[in-house]
Amino acid sequence: MDSQAGDDDTLLIEVDPLRHLMEVLMPQLTDPQYPRCCPRCFVFFIHMICRPDSAETLSHLLVHNHDLFDASVAFLVFPRTVSDLPVLMAQLDRNHDLCSTKDWHYIVKPNPAGLLHQFLVGIHLLIGQGFEGGVKKKGWFKSRARKGTWPISPQQLLPRGDLASTAAYVFWCRALVSPIAMPLLIGLLEAAREHTLPHLLVSPQRELLMETIIVMLHGDPGTTPPACGIAAHPSLWLERINGALPPQTAALLIRVIGDGHGVKPNDTIQLMHGYDRALYPALISVLDSALELEEATLICLCSFAAVLHDRLRLPKSHLHWRILWWKAKKDMPDDINVGVQLLILTLQNQSASKRCAGPACSALGKQACGQCKFIQYCGRNCQRADWKTGRAQVAETTVCHKIVCPLLCRLFDAGAHVDKCKTPRQFLDSYRRANISEFEAILLLAWGISARLLPTTLVQENFGDIIKVH
Repeated sequence: MDSQAGDDDTLLIEVDPLRHLMEVLMPQLTDPQYPRCCPRCFVFFIHMICRPDSAETLSHLLVHNHDLFDASVAFLVFPRTVSDLPVLMAQLDRNHDLCSTKDWHYIVKPNPAGLLHQFLVGIHLLIGQGFEGGVKKKGWFKSRARKGTWPISPQQLLPRGDLASTAAYVFWCRALVSPIAMPLLIGLLEAAREHTLPHLLVSPQRELLMETIIVMLHGDPGTTPPACGIAAHPSLWLERINGALPPQTAALLIRVIGDGHGVKPNDTIQLMHGYDRALYPALISVLDSALELEEATLICLCSFAAVLHDRLRLPKSHLHWRILWWKAKKDMPDDINVGVQLLILTLQNQSASKRCAGPACSALGKQACGQCKFIQYCGRNCQRADWKTGRAQVAETTVCHKIVCPLLCRLFDAGAHVDKCKTPRQFLDSYRRANISEFEAILLLAWGISARLLPTTLVQENFGDIIKVH
């Protein structure tokens, strides 16, 4: 690295990025608890290697030398509590004051949010390069186009194990030092959902994440509970991260959880259970705002807000205009009850399922029932077992396929097939033609619960005193 003054007193700096990485930066990042690098110099370096004219350097780091990425992840997943943050902030302040390359500091302006936020900006910008181009489907790590490119496995993103690492990512979201932590969690969910999401649905991660989502949806750090400790500087809530303000980022996280690859019907309901009264006004604040949202994200928010509106037993006359827009777009009838909505969800999930419906079987289905032609089995043994064996009971009736099959046939003969009905209105009209009684509808929902096609908590709230699952 060489420095010299130009004719106009502008400082000219010549830097070999790879040499500086190996000789200076990496030794300063070896301690994930208290890194010894200057935050402003670190951000300068990261911005430099992420520039278009440094594509060759970045490619070398992504493919041939993962040390910088691994060290950045190690910093994020190191176990911390809110009480540790003042010490970490003091360490970064010392690093800045003792920096031997202060000549660089004029390039990266000081941030009013502080050096910890500035350091996190560099960390997340770097790790985000590994998610460049988006992650939308299972098997991303096995893609030939990514062969050798960081991250090569979920373990590089979750080096302390799935649970501990996921908890650490949630910590940075909940600490609210910077709203920049949530986009990384979104990328993590898209890349390694099966390793991450199960640990977001249990305590304490579930509660911490829901509190964060609610605060960010409101877009106001003043809504931060006192227990949070250190909150983000107000200026950060006016900054865009990946083109999105904090409420838009939180809305995208909800969409990724609810609509991502491998989504299960119970995921979002389980995450948000118990937060109805706090989440509903937060969603409405986003729907009330002038924020630009992708239509898919807006539809996701409207659908959740509509569910919460019903669960809170609010008057239909008070439905938000965006929820009315969504209902009109989906042709959602006002007279459709929760039982029919759950039945639609049951049939949609079964239609998308490739799993054998046999008792305690998780193999892929290879053949359909000869009568309803809807339920899949891996073989005759599972089909025979499911015909007689039930895992749910309604009154004195054990719900097995022998009971469900004729009901499905009646529905399909009347045209109530989710693959053919494009809107809930079409399904409801066909459902009524099938003359399914209230008791028969409950039998179908009981089958949906026992087959793990329905969110258990949602059904229990409405039919828990009627349906018993073994």
